[in-house]
Amino acid sequence: MAAELLKQEFSIEHIITESASRDTWQNAHNTAELLKENNFTRVLLVTHAYHMRRARYAFERSGVDVIPMATGFFSARLQSKGRAWYGWWDDWLPRASSLNRSSIALHEYLGLLVYQLR
Repeated sequence: MAAELLKQEFSIEHIITESASRDTWQNAHNTAELLKENNFTRVLLVTHAYHMRRARYAFERSGVDVIPMATGFFSARLQSKGRAWYGWWDDWLPRASSLNRSSIALHEYLGLLVYQLR
């Protein structure tokens, strides 16, 4: 669990966790209540880069002042300068990882649209 890792690696004592939510929207709402109870006004919002836009929207709509701290960025495959021209022969082939990234992007954009319609 992330809370245990923070305690062990960084000696952070005061960690608030929320485990009753089923999705990001509920998590934002429930966390906002916990933060109010503990007199926190501003927090670091740590989540995967692809999820940050939707998570930030949900938390800000719940009244939480966040500082976004995105992690786990996707990047294009690095190409070394010394590669021969025939080393790129497979660059045009479809990849399962690209399909997965498309699925993630679609999920996030649809989720953001649903959140904005609430």
